Amino acid sequence: LQFLEGKPWTWAAVIVAVVAAAAAWFLARRGSEGRAFMAMGAFLLLGSASIFGAVFPVVLPSTLDPAFDLTVSNASSSDYTLGLMSVVAAV
Repeated sequence: LQFLEGKPWTWAAVIVAVVAAAAAWFLARRGSEGRAFMAMGAFLLLGSASIFGAVFPVVLPSTLDPAFDLTVSNASSSDYTLGLMSVVAAV
């Protein structure tokens, strides 16, 4: 979906994610496991951000018809539910 609907910032995230993956490999080969772990974390974070940023506001695209896509607005809970769950989580 990045090729079809990617935005400039999602392409930048992909490029930085690839650089982070290469850096993680290089750092792991050098024996710097902590830095390799951080680079792999950056790769995973930026890779996920680029995927979700490219398809936003669609959370789950439908294979049948675009009218059946699950979007951010129809996937979210109501304000009351979110408030109640915030109280439950705080307790």
